[in-house]
Amino acid sequence: MNDEQVREYLDTLKQPPTSWQVEMIDEAIKDRIPIMERDGIDFLKQMLRLKRPDRILEIGSAIGYSALQMIDAVPSARVITVERDQARAKRAKYYFNRYNQDQTIELIEGDAFDVAEQVRTKAHMMSFLLMQQKDNINAILNYTHLCLLIMV
Repeated sequence: MNDEQVREYLDTLKQPPTSWQVEMIDEAIKDRIPIMERDGIDFLKQMLRLKRPDRILEIGSAIGYSALQMIDAVPSARVITVERDQARAKRAKYYFNRYNQDQTIELIEGDAFDVAEQVRTKAHMMSFLLMQQKDNINAILNYTHLCLLIMV
């Protein structure tokens, strides 16, 4: 089997997106909000199903798409997510409430560095971390260091 055949086979296993997923994807495209691509989400959800974490820390919520996807994969989990952009945080809260996940997903507004102590009190002993930072190695290293401090 070559790579293309493997990809075609894996594509046959994908479920069509749900209405809430389509709605959020459409908003992200329209408003140019970065969210995880389908293959990344599928991989993330499979990792979560295998690991079955009970507490997840996400740095970079945007509109809440990946947080909702993580709860979809592991409904018993609790997610704490951090978002610094007020408009995106407002949309994320809207979606968490709309899809009845406002009790399982907690959004903390602010830059992760500025709210680190607040996150630390809620996020210690997390069993899974999703950090969404693209293309900026310094930011990735800084947030990784911050997450290690928070999760210890």
